[in-house]
Amino acid sequence: MTTALPSPEVERYLFGFLSIGCLLAGYCVGSSNVTLSQQCAGQFSEDADPDTSSKLIAAFSVGALAGCLLLMRLGDALGRLRVIRASAHAFLAGSLLTAGCPCPGQRGFGADATAAVLALARFLWGLAGALNFQATSQYVAEVMSHERRGFYLPLLSLVVVVGDLCGAYVGATLERIAFGWRVTAAAMATPALALARVAAVVPDSPRWLALVAVVRARGDGSRGSRGSRGSRGSRGSRAARRRGDRQRAGHAWDDPGPAYGMSDLSGDERNAPPASDAEGVDDARRALTVLHCTRPSRRSALGVFWRGFPEVVPGAKQRAALDRELRAIFASAARGDEPDSETTKKTETGLFSFFVAEFSSVAASRALFVALTLTVLGQLSAGPVIQYFPKHIFELAGHVTNSDDAGAASSRSREPAVTAASLTVWTSVFKVVATGTVAAFVDRYGRRFFFAFGVTAQLAACIVLALAFGDHGWDEDARGVRLPPWRARLADASVFLCLVGFQAGFASLTSPIVADISPMRARTSIMALSSFLNWTLSSLLTWTFPKVQDEPGIRVMFLAYAAVLAFSLFFVARFVPETTGRSLEEVELALAKSASLAGAVRALSAHVD
Repeated sequence: MTTALPSPEVERYLFGFLSIGCLLAGYCVGSSNVTLSQQCAGQFSEDADPDTSSKLIAAFSVGALAGCLLLMRLGDALGRLRVIRASAHAFLAGSLLTAGCPCPGQRGFGADATAAVLALARFLWGLAGALNFQATSQYVAEVMSHERRGFYLPLLSLVVVVGDLCGAYVGATLERIAFGWRVTAAAMATPALALARVAAVVPDSPRWLALVAVVRARGDGSRGSRGSRGSRGSRGSRAARRRGDRQRAGHAWDDPGPAYGMSDLSGDERNAPPASDAEGVDDARRALTVLHCTRPSRRSALGVFWRGFPEVVPGAKQRAALDRELRAIFASAARGDEPDSETTKKTETGLFSFFVAEFSSVAASRALFVALTLTVLGQLSAGPVIQYFPKHIFELAGHVTNSDDAGAASSRSREPAVTAASLTVWTSVFKVVATGTVAAFVDRYGRRFFFAFGVTAQLAACIVLALAFGDHGWDEDARGVRLPPWRARLADASVFLCLVGFQAGFASLTSPIVADISPMRARTSIMALSSFLNWTLSSLLTWTFPKVQDEPGIRVMFLAYAAVLAFSLFFVARFVPETTGRSLEEVELALAKSASLAGAVRALSAHVD
C-alpha cells in the first residue's frame, strides 16, 4: 500500500506536546509514593493510620479502573483529543485538590474529611492517567507513519518512567520542607494546563474522523448512538474548523470530491460501503493534509502551541498521495468485515450488546484474544512483582536497608555494603535504558524479536532466582545476610535481568502491539479492556505477593513464573503478528481475511518490501 509519509517535523511536535500527559501520569505515581508517608505522618494528621495509607493507594487504582471503563464506552464518541483534554483537566483538578487540601481542624475539616479529599484527588489522578495513556497511544498509532510508529509508541512508556523518576526526585527533595507534598502536587498544574491547550489546537486523528463520517453516513446501529454523538461538534479542534472555513473559500483541494471507499480501489476494498458524509470526508482530508504536508520550523514551537499548525495547500503529487491514503482509511472504516447482524439484533436490548457489537467481527475477536492473553501473561511474568517489591527482594538477598545500616555493615566487613535502596534506584535507570533501546531499534529488528528477547531474559532470570532463594519466605523480621555472597550477587543480577527483559518485552511492546492489531472500529474498546484487566491483575498481584512468598515459597513462585514465560515464548511465536513496517490498514485486512490467526501472523511476519 502506497501512503503519503507524515511530516517528521509534525510528528516530533505532536509527540513532544502530547507526551506531557504521559509525563504527568508517571509524575503523580512517583511523587505519591514518596509523599504518602509525609501526608499520613504527624506533620499532616495525628490521627492517620496504615488504613488511611491503604485507602489512598487504593483510590488511585480505582480511578484507573474507572478511566478504563469510561474510555471503553465513550472513547470513540468523544475522540482522541477530547479524551486527552479531559485527562488534562482531571490532572489539574487532582493537583489543586491535593495542594489546597485543608489539614484536620482547619475550616471544620476532620481527619476523615481530609482523607476523603486526598482520596478524591488520587482517584482523579488514576482516572487521568488511564484516560491519557490510552488516548495518547491511540492517537500516536493512528497519526504517526508506519515507518516511525514503532519508535514513538514504546517511547510513551519511557516518558512515563521518566515522569515517575521526576516525581520521586521532586517529592524526595521537598520532603524535608513542611507541607512539601503540597508544592509537589501543585507543580503539576502548569503542565496540565499546557496539555489542555495543545489538545485544543492540534488536528484530530484522520482515522477517527473517517470512522465518525462512515458511522454518521450509515446511521450505523452496530455502534449505537456513539458515532452520532461524536460526529456533532467533534470534527477536530476549533482552530482546525476555523482554518477549514477559510480554506473552503479559496482552495479547490477542499472540494469533498468522490465518496471514498468505492472508486479507485481493488479487490475487497472496492466492495466497501462508501462514506457519503461530505463534511466528514472534508474534515479527515484537511487533518491529513496538515499532518502530512506542514513543515514547521524549530522557532515556531510557541506558535504551534498557541494557534496550532499553519495552513498548507498541498501540491499535485501530494494531493494524489493523500487521496490514496484517504481512500484506504475510509475503506478500512467502512470495510464489510462487520458484526453479525442476527447476533447483534438478538442482544441489542441486553446489557452486553455493546461488547457483541464491538468484538463479533473476525479481526476484532482475534485482536481481543491477543490483547487479553498478552496482558495476562505480562502480569504473570514476574516483572510486575519485581517492579513493585525490588527493595524487599534485595533485602532478602542480604543487602542492608539504608545508609546507616550500611555503615555498620561496612565496619564488620572489608567491602563497602550496598544498600537495597541504592540498588532500587539503579533498577529505574536500567528500565529507562532498556525502554530507550527498544524505541531506538524496534523498527530495525521488529517487535517479535524484542518480545522474544525480553521473555527469554525473564525466563532465565526466574530460574536463577528460584535456585538462588530456595525455600526462603517473606520473613520481614529477619533482615540481614540471608544468602551466601555468590548466590546474593547472582540473585541481584537476575533481578536486573528480569526487569530489563520485562521492559524490553511486555512493558514496552504490549500496548503498541495492541494498538497496531486492533481494528479501527474496536481499537478504543480493546485497548481499554486490556488496560482494565491489567490494572485489576496488578492490584491482585500486589495484594497476594507476600502471601505467596510464605506459602508455597519463593522457589515455587519463581518456577511458576518461569512456566508462564515458557508458554509466553510459544504464544509470541504462534499468535503475535509482526506489525513493523505495516500500516494499520494492512494489519486489519490481514487479520480479517486470513483463514486463521496463525495464518495472519505468517502473512504479516513475511518480509516487508
